[in-house]
Amino acid sequence: MKKTANKKFTVILTCIGVMLILAAVGLMLFSHLGGKNAQTNAKEIVNKMYSLMPDVKNSAPDGRSNVNMPMLEIDGTDFVGIIEASENTLPIYCKWDSSEVTKYPCRYMGSMHDGSLIIGGSDNKGQFDFVKTISNGESIFITDTTGLRFRYTVTDINRTKDVSTDYLSSQEADLILFARNTYSLDYTVILCDLL
Repeated sequence: MKKTANKKFTVILTCIGVMLILAAVGLMLFSHLGGKNAQTNAKEIVNKMYSLMPDVKNSAPDGRSNVNMPMLEIDGTDFVGIIEASENTLPIYCKWDSSEVTKYPCRYMGSMHDGSLIIGGSDNKGQFDFVKTISNGESIFITDTTGLRFRYTVTDINRTKDVSTDYLSSQEADLILFARNTYSLDYTVILCDLL
């Protein structure tokens, strides 16, 4: 009788283990396919943005009093620019929206025109996945919708659980990128200086 109960218990645990493994594989496939879709969608949006923008030219902050970042509407969605980091070229959604952050990087606050721009994203494939491999000294480019292109260099990379407005805005950097790490409860924060 005891052997039968142990056998049933073993079968139940084995079934639960198999279901957990299948669920994990399913989540990995879902994440991978979602990343592929996001990557394709981002590429299409960036191409549309480049076709509607004036010719791109290198720039630097020019002391303007109006530091608003002009928007460009693509398929009903407003974007404020394009970010190039490592081999990723992504549109930047106009405002912080936690429901959009897995689709596009989002402008959290600030402007590239006064050195206060903060952009958030996730480290999903096809998004800010470059945060896993980027290193100090690498270049990041931001182009606004008027074609002005700013070049930054990565000066510091850290991991934190705090991405509050107070924490992010207290950092000494011309550009701050932060990405939620998919498999942990922390964030990678990248500080950049304008070149």
